[in-house]
Amino acid sequence: MTERSLVPIQRRARAGDPEAQYLLGKGYLEGSYGLPQSERAGFLWLEKAARQGHNDAIRLIGEAVAVSAVGDLDAAAPLYESAAAMGCLRAQRVVANRLLTNPDGDYQVAWQKLVRAADGGDREAQLRLAWLYDSGEGVPRDRECANHWYEKAAAQGSLAAQHQLAQFHWDREDPAAIRWLAPLAKQGDVEASYRFGVLLGSLGRSREAAAWLRRTADAGHAQAQFALGMLFTARGGVKANGVPHSYKKAAYWLEKATRHRKQALTQAFFELYRLYGSKTSSCRDPALARQCLEQAAEKGHTHAQYLLGCAVDRRSGVPGADVSAAQWLSRAAARGHREAKALLELRCPPPPQRADEVRARHEQAIRLLARCNLAVATRFELAVEFDLMWHEALMIVPASADRGECLVLDFRDQVRGSRRRIVLVQHGRQRDLLDRSHRILTGDPPFPGDLRGSFDHRRRSFERICQGCGVKLDWRQRLCRASETGLGFAKDKFGVIQLADQA
Repeated sequence: MTERSLVPIQRRARAGDPEAQYLLGKGYLEGSYGLPQSERAGFLWLEKAARQGHNDAIRLIGEAVAVSAVGDLDAAAPLYESAAAMGCLRAQRVVANRLLTNPDGDYQVAWQKLVRAADGGDREAQLRLAWLYDSGEGVPRDRECANHWYEKAAAQGSLAAQHQLAQFHWDREDPAAIRWLAPLAKQGDVEASYRFGVLLGSLGRSREAAAWLRRTADAGHAQAQFALGMLFTARGGVKANGVPHSYKKAAYWLEKATRHRKQALTQAFFELYRLYGSKTSSCRDPALARQCLEQAAEKGHTHAQYLLGCAVDRRSGVPGADVSAAQWLSRAAARGHREAKALLELRCPPPPQRADEVRARHEQAIRLLARCNLAVATRFELAVEFDLMWHEALMIVPASADRGECLVLDFRDQVRGSRRRIVLVQHGRQRDLLDRSHRILTGDPPFPGDLRGSFDHRRRSFERICQGCGVKLDWRQRLCRASETGLGFAKDKFGVIQLADQA
């Protein structure tokens, strides 16, 4: 209920008295005289007084009225500019932000006003200045200056500044992050609590770390669940780690980390594999260990992919084991796993590096064949790119041979003496060629002019197509050369034609 003393003030304010308008606007801002606190209503009355030149009303607008309560900032801009001229820090920041967001604004004037407000202690101006230095918008990017202003704003309680400082030091694995994480964690920030616990653990304060991690893990934080699970696996017990050594509790928290709806941690799957697969673990379960290893590999864990590839590679009697092993090892090698790369090169040797002159002759032969028969030219290109034997190049069906990371070449039923081979798809050029060969060599009906029938029939068709293109082959010699391209073809010990560079 409004006070009686307000009635004459309201009457005079409505009559246009600037002093009464000022008092009424101040009353709304402060919630005095029994008035409901309203920044918007306070601004409307203060604006009336300010338009009549009331300096206290102008100053109060600059110091106490947020931009969100103004409505039309363009109309109120002169009032904030007047307040800024009187030295109001908040008004200087409002004017500076308005100029910074205006394409036609004076950037130098805006910067001066922003610096003046920040130096005077305006927290939002300090935060804005820090962000400008951090992003490099309008000024050279300077993280030290940004941190200087972030620290000033954080000292005044800015959560945004504390988050920025905590993130900066956390990214650099700097223990100084604990200074900014502590207040955020105590206010209930889940991510800050997790990081605070991790840093406490790195500083040897394991008992406190376990308490913070437990609190965050109970809140459903996947990484905290993982970290807490790893604490339970560590030797040393309560004295060393703040938690007792327990494989069962470790498995409990690690499994929770893998079941997180938004972020199932890949490393947690791998640690569960180690836990269930360890001979000393009370939770030993080889079947569960294998399942966790497969899940870790499927989610992209590099070492898990390597281990799974090795495990599958040892299952020589299982159909398709060689293909599965090559796929897992190939994925691990693509992520930089050196052991996987070495084993892969042993199992599936890469094609030899050919000299520039030889590659040029190959390209010339492909162009000659493409003019006459695109399907045969594609088979020739596959032979060159993947170092295929000729029976493989002439018999291959890309749709059935392509397994993503590798090609499976098995023509033992069609070509006597041949053997099953796995050839890796190693780079984007080979993948593009395979995708193109899918379209050309696979289809119903078959591509016109493509080779059909047995290997001998296809070889004779290939000879005939080469002769039609002006490429003459002499199969009677050990090394046979194409007269116009300089390409050579040699027979292996099984009598199967294989590509060979010109001697």
